[in-house]
Order: sequence, then structure tokens, then C-alpha cells
Amino acid sequence: MKDKILNILIQADGYISGQRLCEMLGVSRTAIWKVINKLKEEGYVIKAISNKGYCLMQVPDKIEEYVYKYEMKTKWIGKQIICLDEVNSTNTFAKKIGDKEDAHGCLIITDNQIAGRGRRGRSWSIQKGEDIACSLVLKPQLEAKEASMLTLIAAMAVQKGISYTLSECQKDIESLDILNKNIQIKWPNDIVYNKKKVCGILTEMNADMDGISYVIIGIGINVNKIGIPEELKHMATSIKIESGITIHRAKLVSYIMEQFEHLYDVFMETKDFSRLKKDYESYLVNYANEVVVLHPKESFSGICRGISEKGDLIIEDEKGNIKEVFSGEVSVRGIYGYV
Repeated sequence: MKDKILNILIQADGYISGQRLCEMLGVSRTAIWKVINKLKEEGYVIKAISNKGYCLMQVPDKIEEYVYKYEMKTKWIGKQIICLDEVNSTNTFAKKIGDKEDAHGCLIITDNQIAGRGRRGRSWSIQKGEDIACSLVLKPQLEAKEASMLTLIAAMAVQKGISYTLSECQKDIESLDILNKNIQIKWPNDIVYNKKKVCGILTEMNADMDGISYVIIGIGINVNKIGIPEELKHMATSIKIESGITIHRAKLVSYIMEQFEHLYDVFMETKDFSRLKKDYESYLVNYANEVVVLHPKESFSGICRGISEKGDLIIEDEKGNIKEVFSGEVSVRGIYGYV
């Protein structure tokens, strides 16, 4: 009955009377009252007013379906949300449902990913109860060569989501300008906060001769952890370490998905970065700076000049020649280190 009451409270537009709940569920007022009190003990903030009933005001920071349904304000993302207590990898789990017709927009979430993977085979670990890993299933009408740009869309969404969440916590929308200078994108798939990695993104695709079957966007974020391994402190951090603010993870995921939904819809109109290029470049941590492009066959340095409309990184070498670098081929580092 707990799940049924939560679902009703989430869908209710304001207060719903105890009597109405009794009628809908076929139970007594005492039974309703007991469940409401149990929910309060679990961290759900439910306001009760005589002659008006119950209203859900706030949800706890838990990996529960109803928590995320309450926070999600999207149109098509997250209509199906799967919350997992533990999983090897949210991307691996997402692939199991990728071929289903109704999988588009499905969101898989956990805070206990025990075998997470990053780009180029690297591992990605998160701290249970503090961090977040999620995967979004997409079934886009794209050519395979266009799908890589979805990583850049996700990076923009995460950057915007983190900045907006923090500005809301600080009750100061003007702080967005400062946050946008400190929270940036390291092309193609990392988000850095004060030049240290706070988020990694892994995009995987299933396609055949007929086109793309599905795309999985995996996002791992160091949210509230305060312990970073000593060997990683020079390049990794968390939102809480940098801001001093404890973030409600469901709110953060909700903001990121709202941003992704908007950016995705804009992108799908042109299927390139013609309308998003300038916005993306404004968050690019290496923009106009010297970088090293690491390639298995050939590495070179140059000045980052932004991205192309295909999402490739534009590098000007020491001779003034312009090179466009495809994300699947290389890693990019700042001339003096990680960024």
C-alpha cells in the first residue's frame, strides 16, 4: 500500500483527502494514517491539514522510483525509471532493454555500481549513498556517425544541471555566471569542477545495416563524496568537495535530464551542432589553450579552437594548420596535465 499511496500523492495536484485515499484503496483512515507516518519516518515530508488532506512536499535523497518520479519534470525522459540497489554497470543493464519498442527515454539509476566502465576501458567507481550513476536509453533516428555527438549533448546537460542545482541551493541565480566558469566540459566526455574531474560520460551504441537500434548514455557523477583516493586527488573531485554543499541527487538528475531533453530536441532538428556550437564552446575548459592530442599512432600539440558542427575538436597546430579530431580516436590533455 505504501507504493500506491506514494504514487497517488505524486500525481495529486496539491492536497488529497484522507477520505478520498480510503475510497481509492479500500482501506480505513487508520490504515492510511499508519502508512503516512511510516513514510514520514523514511524521510518523506508530507503535510497534513484538516479538511484538506495530505500533500507530498519533499522526498528523501534515496534511490527509489517514487523519489525520482516526484522530482522529474521532463516530457518524455524518465517516463520509465528503474532504480537498482546494486548493479555491475547501469550501461550493461540498459542494454538488456534497449531493443524494446518503448525503451526510448528509459532511465536506469543506482548509487552502487560495482563494475562501472569509463571511456577507453577505464573503470569508474561511485560511493554508495553519496554518488550517482545513471544510464539513459535512446532510440534516435540517426546515422551511426552522428550518434557520437550525443556524448557532447550529455556533457552540456550535466554542466548545466550541476550549475543550476548549485545556484538554486545558494538561492542566488546570479551565481550561475561564476559557476559556469568553474564547472566546465573537457572534450568530449568529462565534466570538470575547478579543473578536476567530477563526472564521466560513456556513450555506447547498438547498430546494424538497417540503422541504430539504441544508444545508451551512461553518466557517473561524484556528488557528495568527501574521500578521494590520494593518487587521484590531483585530477578528481566531487561537487561537495568543491562547493561545500550537500546535493539532493534526485534533484540533480532531474535538472540534468530536463537540460538533456531540451538540447536533444534542438540537436535532432539539424542532427549536428550548428545551433549548439557556441553554447558548448562557452563551457569548453581548453578553449583557446594549448593541448596535447594523444593518439595511438601519432600525438601532437596545438591550440584548441573549439568544435566543428560535427562535434569534432578543432586544433590549430604550430604551423597554423587546422585539424579536426574525432572523439573516438584520441584523448586530449592540457599541456601541463589533466586539463
